[in-house]
Amino acid sequence: MISSTAKKELISQITRLCENWKRDKNLRDEANEAEAEPLARNLLQILGITQERVFPQYKCSSNKKVDLAVKFQPLGDSDKFTKPDLIVEIKRPSWIFSEGEEKYSQTVSQLQSYLSGERCKSVKYGIIFNGCQIQLFRKHGMLSYPISSILSLDKENIDLTIAYLVEHIMQDSDLRGTILTVWNNKGGVGKTTIAQSLAILLSEKISFGKKEKNKILLIDFDHNQGDLTANCKMERSEGETKKLLDDDYQNNLSNEGIIRSLKSFTNIPKKGRKPRFPFDIKVLRADSALSRASISYMKNFDAKDRLPLRKLSLNLSKSFDYIIIDAPPNYEQSIFSQEAVSAADCILPIALFQNSNSIRNYANAIFDYLKPAQIKRADGGPFSLGIWFNRWRTTWTSTPTSSSVSKQIKDAEKAEERMELKRIFYKPNTRQLRKIDETADIARSIMDAKGLPGVVRYMRARNTFDSLVKEFSD
Repeated sequence: MISSTAKKELISQITRLCENWKRDKNLRDEANEAEAEPLARNLLQILGITQERVFPQYKCSSNKKVDLAVKFQPLGDSDKFTKPDLIVEIKRPSWIFSEGEEKYSQTVSQLQSYLSGERCKSVKYGIIFNGCQIQLFRKHGMLSYPISSILSLDKENIDLTIAYLVEHIMQDSDLRGTILTVWNNKGGVGKTTIAQSLAILLSEKISFGKKEKNKILLIDFDHNQGDLTANCKMERSEGETKKLLDDDYQNNLSNEGIIRSLKSFTNIPKKGRKPRFPFDIKVLRADSALSRASISYMKNFDAKDRLPLRKLSLNLSKSFDYIIIDAPPNYEQSIFSQEAVSAADCILPIALFQNSNSIRNYANAIFDYLKPAQIKRADGGPFSLGIWFNRWRTTWTSTPTSSSVSKQIKDAEKAEERMELKRIFYKPNTRQLRKIDETADIARSIMDAKGLPGVVRYMRARNTFDSLVKEFSD
């Protein structure tokens, strides 16, 4: 355990250099990564991580090395350094971390590529560090996303930054699930089908370090339409979601109340042979009581400041590996759309192939809605993942879609906006779009009377989601 005197000295070393670099641009420009690395080690030591648990130039994959890898528990005398818990990517102080800056975007992309490396399956957290700023990322399966804003290490802010890191890294022994909202501000792009299909396919996976399959919760927060609830062959509830929000607001949330409110959506019979692709997921149905009370929702739950669905989802995420929220469109008019977006760790955006409106709607929503939501949350989220183009017809030319994407990027007013749009629309370091191929089996499954999603009935339906599922699980 580090002494208070030693801790103060390490903090002083960090803040002294940080203040010098902030004050003198020439000093900052001349400083290199080698001068920033000791400060990163100092910070780790402040967090209680001794130097023998820090490994430099750790090989994440065959051709990628990260600056520092860290184990939270001490190594034995004969232990080899493997299965790190945290990795740190260090940049020189002149690489200012700021949303939309090219070097910041490059650093984030670099860290995420390291986190997906074959020798980083055990890693739970990632950090980017430049001597004066730090940002914390969480890794869950193959997915990684920020769980802090860009934090400062100057004299005024370092104590708050250290407290944040202690709370979210060193005291986070029970990792929660990831909260994912499937969304576009335009309706009719296939969000509900994708939310349901992804939930089923992820429920078949086993996360690293676990023996059991993923536990999945689907939340239908489109209380006016309730399409996800209907697709699960269920009726809308009369007050179940409202009661959970009420109980959570009053700190009366109980396991019994949660179990009572969540319904099972499964194809596993009580007796007889299991189906080819068995699944069992929980569903929080659309709520008729909330639909009727949509106008008074903000007043009843003080939603503008408290974000009730976010708080409830965080509590529920202790019991689930993934919570997938089906969000309604029309953010400006719908409090339920606002809540679903603000609740998410990550937004999974869906656009429609050959539909310029869905492309334009999401491009505008990034800056009109997501950025303000991130500022309000001040924890790095909701973080937008790359956009997926649904119902991609391989017999059609992709030129109209590619042209619409290029136009949205070109028409953005600021360079940082263009950088963010490129990150969201294109696969990393390419000009390739992400696609979910159209298959008649998905539509057939929705329309017929059997009531089972295409991904548990048809191989072609399953195969069309392969690339999407690989974004979450290997």
